[in-house]
Amino acid sequence: MADPSKGHRIQLYSSAEDVDEVVSKAELLLSQIEQYRNFLVHNRKDKAVDLSTFHNSVIKEHRLLERVKSTLLSDVSFLGRDICARQARGSLLFDLLTSDSLETKEAYQSLRSSNLGYHLAVWDAAKSCTGLVSFQKRVYWDAPTRDKKKDRRPQKGGVNIDISAQDGAEWIKVSTVTEGRLVRELAEKGFNANDSSDEDDAGEIDEDDMVELVKTAHDLRKASQSTRVRYKHPQIRFILPKIKPGRLAEVDRILDQICATGAIVNCGLLSEDRATLPLNELFVQLLPSASHTLTETVNVDCTILLALVSDLSHYDTKQILREAEARTPGRMLKPVIIQQMEREVEEQLLQTVLYPLLKGHDLICTKEAAMRMREVVSTIGTAAEKERTAILMGDLNLTAQELRENLSALSTYTAPAQLSLPIKTVQAEISLNRLPPVAEKVVDHFSKTDTSSVTRSVFLYGWQENITTISSNRVVAKAIEGVIHEQDTDDAGPDVYLVSTARSLVGKEKRGTAKGAEGKLADSNIE
Repeated sequence: MADPSKGHRIQLYSSAEDVDEVVSKAELLLSQIEQYRNFLVHNRKDKAVDLSTFHNSVIKEHRLLERVKSTLLSDVSFLGRDICARQARGSLLFDLLTSDSLETKEAYQSLRSSNLGYHLAVWDAAKSCTGLVSFQKRVYWDAPTRDKKKDRRPQKGGVNIDISAQDGAEWIKVSTVTEGRLVRELAEKGFNANDSSDEDDAGEIDEDDMVELVKTAHDLRKASQSTRVRYKHPQIRFILPKIKPGRLAEVDRILDQICATGAIVNCGLLSEDRATLPLNELFVQLLPSASHTLTETVNVDCTILLALVSDLSHYDTKQILREAEARTPGRMLKPVIIQQMEREVEEQLLQTVLYPLLKGHDLICTKEAAMRMREVVSTIGTAAEKERTAILMGDLNLTAQELRENLSALSTYTAPAQLSLPIKTVQAEISLNRLPPVAEKVVDHFSKTDTSSVTRSVFLYGWQENITTISSNRVVAKAIEGVIHEQDTDDAGPDVYLVSTARSLVGKEKRGTAKGAEGKLADSNIE
């Protein structure tokens, strides 16, 4: 895989830089970002990852470089000198000193001040991450204000981050500042390079005396302390590709000041472990939730149990429509079922989400979740959905391999060999003494909102046993986060992996014409 960022850290724009090569780097960078954007769209993750600001910024940079190239290569005096020799060398070089054109000088200055090196560094950093959710995002904190009017809202302080990774749990700031620039900035603020005082290392330096990088670190800490992601404040990380520790004492003091804020600092070249990966394999590792590591034992919510047995997850649309017509001739499927069928054509929930998540883990569910799932299947489930329930929930005296084979026989998809069956049902005996103090607030919230006993058992049991709960019940999961965040505590809440989509059982059809649904979906097939 060609890497546009290779070599960008070492004086990208010298006076003898090949203009074509610079533009080629920008083109390759833009191409990779657009491939990443298309990958997100294909995997229905384009709304989960905010790429637009960074993408547009790279587009503008590429256009600028194209205009610069056009201007430089149209310079009559430039083209008139040794053009054959230049072409023979395979490069088109420009020497500022030999041009009398003001337009050409301005174009060359634009080339030298280009932000391409920064964009390359950001993309280089992003490709080393997992769970990307945004690029070039502004984060905020409540800033003190001198305005004493009571009716004035608190002002917001803000600072930009370049990458939000690990599903928002890590904020990354990339800076291509050089050691020389840091030393000059210190001199401008009146610091003596030979001053060995470490007073500023203790974090007591006045904000007005901070170099920009240190000020940014302090601002990021304030914003992080005002934000929680999965119950914790985001970790701050600085990536400084042009800085090497241990060479200049004054630069080392600046790095110490950044680390004193709690930030992690990475200097120099990043690991190239992924450099040889095909782009599509690399992009999979960048997806949101790719950083979420599940526990060895996984607690399966009722919403996922139903998705695992639903015809919508296992059959193509033609088969679902045929069977619906055979069960109740002249009736049509509910609109919500039709919508889920349409989504399944694109998402293939079992193949792309649930099977990859669940395989290799011991699967359990609470007794309440199992009872509720069985009740729903018994009431509205199809014959196939009832058979799958018996397979998954341990009603058959068969080996795990036999259960997987039976499940595959009732599906478009083959159950993976690592899928642990049957799902074990456990008695969820909840004790608040085994949960952190903030759990009392969560239980109070459940009582006030009349949360079902099924939901209580699922989320509290996973929390108590310190195991991952897989659910598509986003409302409850986010409500728990909200309650815990309001307490401003370091107590961790339940580890919940949210599946962004759900599947209902096909259920009973409405009166009407099955042709209405068939006309909309008959031509759609799950490949």
